[in-house]
Amino acid sequence: MTRIPVAKRVIRALLLTAATFAATFTQAQTPDFIVNNFDTEDEAAAWSRWWGAAEQTYSFDPTVDANNNAASGSLKVSVEFDRAAYGGDNQFATQGAFPENATVDGSQYTNLVFDLRWDPASPKRAGGDFGFLEIGFRKADFSQLWLPSLTVPATAADGWIRVTLPINPGAAGVDQLTGIALKMWSGDANTGFIGTSTFWIDNVRLEGREDTTIPQPTLFIDEAGAGLEVFASASGQYQRQNIRTVDTSQSWVGASGPVTYSFTIADYPDATHNGFQTHLFLVPGDNIPTFETSPDWNQPNLIFLDLQNSADGGAFATFRHKTNSPNGNAMIYNANPTNGPVGALAGIGATDIRGTWSLTFSNDTSVTITTPQGTSTNFTISAETAALFANPMYAYLGIQPNRIENLGQSARFTSFNITGTTTPITENFVGVVPEETPDAAPNLDPAIWLRVAENAAGVTLVPTNSTYIISWTVPAVGFNLQHSASLSPQLWEDVTTPTVQIGDRVRTTLSTSGQTGFFRLIKP
Repeated sequence: MTRIPVAKRVIRALLLTAATFAATFTQAQTPDFIVNNFDTEDEAAAWSRWWGAAEQTYSFDPTVDANNNAASGSLKVSVEFDRAAYGGDNQFATQGAFPENATVDGSQYTNLVFDLRWDPASPKRAGGDFGFLEIGFRKADFSQLWLPSLTVPATAADGWIRVTLPINPGAAGVDQLTGIALKMWSGDANTGFIGTSTFWIDNVRLEGREDTTIPQPTLFIDEAGAGLEVFASASGQYQRQNIRTVDTSQSWVGASGPVTYSFTIADYPDATHNGFQTHLFLVPGDNIPTFETSPDWNQPNLIFLDLQNSADGGAFATFRHKTNSPNGNAMIYNANPTNGPVGALAGIGATDIRGTWSLTFSNDTSVTITTPQGTSTNFTISAETAALFANPMYAYLGIQPNRIENLGQSARFTSFNITGTTTPITENFVGVVPEETPDAAPNLDPAIWLRVAENAAGVTLVPTNSTYIISWTVPAVGFNLQHSASLSPQLWEDVTTPTVQIGDRVRTTLSTSGQTGFFRLIKP
């Protein structure tokens, strides 16, 4: 059994002490993992369409090889883009299974590497490139782990280019990889592709780690804040992490008086993580699937209060909407009448994002946004637009990171209220405990809320009796968190409260108010 030296850290009057780890271990070199050299047609057969309306063809091309090896070839991909026909679903996604359907621990590898070549006859964007190619892995649960994306340069048409993308060894699910994923979206109303994009891929491999000293996990302790904490815990920068009302009588249309939707933000990412988004979605319908995390894209009609923090420490809220526009968001972000229907109607700044924000409809068409500082802006929507949002209608509250740098960040909410509707909601996020499991931790009231998130584990309710959060860095395979009330004698016991990996840390929320405690991670 490995024991790690203890370094003490006291947190205010709670007198809790956390163990941090300075020890390291050395692992043997991991050899490269060859995914595909495309020496045979069978290797190309492991790649296939995953999603996207654009027609897609995957085939073995024995005449094109990155190493000019006459005994080998490459994977040839042809995508029939047609923005006019496919609209917002003008995209492709492919998956390529690992050899022998293997499941691979990606933390043992430093980079995904492959050779790429693009047909010069393929459509280009205005800047001269061939589009924005997203690259990553398929995980065992069929979700994706995306790596830094690639704007395919014009030079890819001059010959082969080498693509090298770093693998984060601490990413959630990195130890359960089952294949490669590639996708490209070209659904923008103004710049979406029309035409055939053709490209080749060769020499796909994972570069193994060399002999190296890898730090063991580091343990942290922080004060817990009660409320609903929503993390950007999935892998993509445009992930939506939401909760949604169960009741669909949440519309303001036809109400006898004003209807207000409000929420209170208690904590938020700092200014270096600017662009982190909180959103209120109002979505008409009564049968939207529970897996529908992105109604702002998929549903035809949407009201969207878009709230983001800024680099100067302030915030800005924008009222956005779209009508009769399924599978796309061009209208939502359009503020210029010359570019089609205007979806961005009004906005207001604030000196601090924390506090209560509200969206009030004083009647069907008159709208007010109010900031935590009490400033407000007024505007109107058309009667034709309002009519599309009559009941049934859901209300969503959630976040979206928008930047890779914001992955793992979170917003904490302490209230959400809807007043003036036929079924108002007053929520302080204390949670409920089922009668059949009285010892369970409080959870969101299932009569009011559904988690509708790309990673439901990142939508967490922090109980009011929580006093601190223990977290530790990854990789931490095989490590257990233990607690002892004293170091003399030492009475170490496993901590059994549930844990969740969010970003590059595993965390659990605990309560021992007024007690002294010691914590350690230990690996048998």
